[in-house]
Amino acid sequence: MTETRPKITAGIDVGKARLELSINAGPTQTYANDPKGIAALTLELAAQSPPLALAVYEPTGGYERLLATLLAEAGLPACRVHPNKVRAYARACGQQAKTDRLDAQVLSRYAAALDLSTDPSSETDDAGLRAQLKDLLLRREQLVAQRTADKSRLDKGQSDEARASAARHYAGLRESYRGLRARGKPGKVALTAVMRKLVMPLNAITVRGTPLVAGPGPCPDPDCLKTA
Repeated sequence: MTETRPKITAGIDVGKARLELSINAGPTQTYANDPKGIAALTLELAAQSPPLALAVYEPTGGYERLLATLLAEAGLPACRVHPNKVRAYARACGQQAKTDRLDAQVLSRYAAALDLSTDPSSETDDAGLRAQLKDLLLRREQLVAQRTADKSRLDKGQSDEARASAARHYAGLRESYRGLRARGKPGKVALTAVMRKLVMPLNAITVRGTPLVAGPGPCPDPDCLKTA
């Protein structure tokens, strides 16, 4: 008889300087809330067996944005959840105390109990989605500039060329969003689909080292991707 393996869920409590990670509501591990610390955290999540089902975290004044971006780049299932819903869940479970480590464990149990979708639109609002999209766009521009610098020690003209390449790609994202909305897709669904289209080339750069190809067109302000 085949034994059913438990699914793996993770809760991440986000602070200004550090992250507390709890896997399946177990003991927490502490990581710095910076690129190096988040890279170590994503490696830990990626190494889980069976594979990670879902990681959840709460918004904390923007300190979660780099985490959200790098989790998406790593292709890990993750979702930002509403603090009020998590607090209500904790009270229902009899969890009154509140510390960073306990919060991470509660978040892990919350993910397992509610079986949340990995689609961020399941719990986040439009403003949160737009903030995550802006972070992804900024991250992409940084990677384009970094690749150019490695080849020829960017001067100002080359930096402008990298930004122009990013600008042409942003126009394609805008048109994709508008096309989805025109076909009747809800605003949150369309915005999430655009975010996923951006994550794929980011993975190509960071994981496989392949070049990024940008499409034609002028650069829109990311705020143009607001839901109607």
